[in-house]
Amino acid sequence: MLQHDLRPGSLGGPHYVNEQRWSIEDIRSMFYRGDYHIDVCINDYLDVYCPHYIIPVSDDRAERYVLYMVNYDGYSSCDHTAKGFKRWECNRPLSPNGPLKFSEKFQLFTPFSLGFEFRPGREYYYILKTDTPLSSMVIM
Repeated sequence: MLQHDLRPGSLGGPHYVNEQRWSIEDIRSMFYRGDYHIDVCINDYLDVYCPHYIIPVSDDRAERYVLYMVNYDGYSSCDHTAKGFKRWECNRPLSPNGPLKFSEKFQLFTPFSLGFEFRPGREYYYILKTDTPLSSMVIM
């Protein structure tokens, strides 16, 4: 499941707005070609929860995907190879320790080498690549 978890917080603290959880099918129908967007501000967070199965499911039926951040050209062509880079990899859906969670903080400056710096008023694009043979790229 992909979850964006952005709920209003207290002044000066982290801001989160609108918690939702989606399956890969929901993502395909909602995000396809710009049908859905999220407005955020500096210091907001985006939490991504990877697919996780409590009830046993066969390994070949478990959802896995990689999220890439791309520029507009990569978004419009659904191509992560030219102008994109891997942000997160959801590759442990059967983990006994629960789902993987990745957080994106929308900040002007980051002290982390793998962090990303965001600028107000700009648009940022993500592409989701699944390991399923049909429709393996999803535009977000």
